Amino acid sequence: AALAAASERGRAADADALLAMAALVTRGDARAPDVAVIAWRKAIDLLLRKPSPDYSQLASAYRNLIDLSLSSMDESGALAACREATRAAASARSEDTWPSEELEWLAVRSWNYGVGARVMGRDCTAKDWQGAAIAVVERSSVLEARFGDSMRSHYMDLLSELGQDAAATNAAAPMET
Repeated sequence: AALAAASERGRAADADALLAMAALVTRGDARAPDVAVIAWRKAIDLLLRKPSPDYSQLASAYRNLIDLSLSSMDESGALAACREATRAAASARSEDTWPSEELEWLAVRSWNYGVGARVMGRDCTAKDWQGAAIAVVERSSVLEARFGDSMRSHYMDLLSELGQDAAATNAAAPMET
């Protein structure tokens, strides 16, 4: 038991150190995006391995990773992190465990990125990001009530414009697992 507790303390310290390092190399004169992405990913991995993850820390780490990936023009990395964050939020024991403001940020950020892509004529990218946003919204009864119907309606319009059948694209559950 003592060994397990010591191991857990070590993982927490390692995650905290990686989070601090990632924050340091994400901003300012020490900016090193490649190092920051590695540090955010490793910290997320360590946080996810904990028996009782700190979902506030985890949500914040995902937010930073997504923003950094998008600012570094790594759209696919950002979308993957968005989908991973959605799965992590879904695995939380209750809807209240993952910070609601972080779920809302994730849904709105994903949706707005998809809208921007659609305006730029990048409809497949829009479909991916808007589908990811719907997957986030479906994880929260509050967000579902606020955004669900409208998002799904616009998403179905996009699919229609792309000539895709909603059933074929699994519009009810657009997140890839």
